[in-house]
Amino acid sequence: MNKVKISIWGREFDIDVRYSCYPGEEITQTQKEAVNEFCASNDITVDSINKVKDYIANASDSNLKVIDIENIFKYVMPKYLYVPRTDKRVIAVMCNFKFDTENGIAVVYKNERFEEIGEQDIVL
Repeated sequence: MNKVKISIWGREFDIDVRYSCYPGEEITQTQKEAVNEFCASNDITVDSINKVKDYIANASDSNLKVIDIENIFKYVMPKYLYVPRTDKRVIAVMCNFKFDTENGIAVVYKNERFEEIGEQDIVL
């Protein structure tokens, strides 16, 4: 397991990186590139913050509106980056989620672009 320093939604994190590998398997070149490209582009997560806020507002049981979410980290806290074994550069920011503590959420980026957001199962 590695750690990287990265800015996620405007806040600096020293965060673990976990790779999808079977015991004895090496990290692929694509997985290495995914981490390097993701960490080099700080704008990637900034561009997706409104989609994350939409997800939070839709998942809440209250009348929480996107405009009410000033501090995203009250609801979502990044825990680690997950790098699946694929032929594309895919990174998932795996987060604890206030409204689903059991499943959390994954914010998935493919080739340095926002792809989807949902329960962590979408990428595991």
